[in-house]
Amino acid sequence: MTPRHALHLLLAGLFLVLAGTAEAQRCTASMSNVSFGTVTLRAGAANSTSGSLQIDCTGLVQNIGVCVEFGSGDGGAAAGLSPRYMKSGNGSALPFELRRGGNGTAGNIWRQEFVTVFALLGGRATMPVFADIVATGPGAGTSTGPHVSTFSGATGARIRYGVSSCAETGTVAPIPPFQVSAFVSDSCEVDAATLDFGRIGPDARGGVDAATGITVRCTRDTNYTVRLGLGTGSGATGPADRRMTGPLGAQLRYGLYMDAGRSQPWGDTPGTLPPRVLGTGSSQTFTVFGRIFGDQPLRAGAYTDSVLVTVEY
Repeated sequence: MTPRHALHLLLAGLFLVLAGTAEAQRCTASMSNVSFGTVTLRAGAANSTSGSLQIDCTGLVQNIGVCVEFGSGDGGAAAGLSPRYMKSGNGSALPFELRRGGNGTAGNIWRQEFVTVFALLGGRATMPVFADIVATGPGAGTSTGPHVSTFSGATGARIRYGVSSCAETGTVAPIPPFQVSAFVSDSCEVDAATLDFGRIGPDARGGVDAATGITVRCTRDTNYTVRLGLGTGSGATGPADRRMTGPLGAQLRYGLYMDAGRSQPWGDTPGTLPPRVLGTGSSQTFTVFGRIFGDQPLRAGAYTDSVLVTVEY
């Protein structure tokens, strides 16, 4: 063998080794389903969970760079993939975030993330993917029932490996389909304004009327009614026979009603409740009509009663 022939064989062998190294790099990834379970949309409720992302790589190099990308899911997403949405069968949308840095962390939205996987003779990287529901109270307009977003195909997730940053293309491998899901339970909130009869003079013996409002926000399609307790004044016998208490235990009889004519007493027992209605996801206001009865002794001072407002759903 001449020196020239030996040189040609050496170069060919070196080329084959380098080509084999590139071919041997391979990565796959899988993502668990992300389930919130049953959630309530009450203001202040923290609906958080997480899933697990697993990346497996093999190669004749020590480390392989991988860029992990999550799409919008088939529920869609706002600009910048924040928030993403789960959808129900009737089109109701439940907004959520996928995060890198922990539940409730401002920002850190997972769009694409670069990781390094130890690959020599096979390596695995496992990392959490945090998820938060970001609907704000029943008034968010979300209906009750199951909501889901499926990540697959063009709206799914993928990895690009053999890169040193997410700015490079690399080799693309899809992440098999997975779902983000939640079941929204019925939920309501209520606000009640003070019923103020104002200042009552001696000429008010014929009775005094006033009105106020109760505002209810329930998840869409939640069936509910509103109950008014009898109050804290002793001696109350029914919704049209309540007691406000004043100086030295003095009392004023009054009633609460569903109608302006003060003919339908409003209480907390069957026959004294307003008709059940369906929540809309927005505020619904009910007017409470009050009447202090005439022909009762009036002692100067402030009179009050506390009435418990309950939304039954």
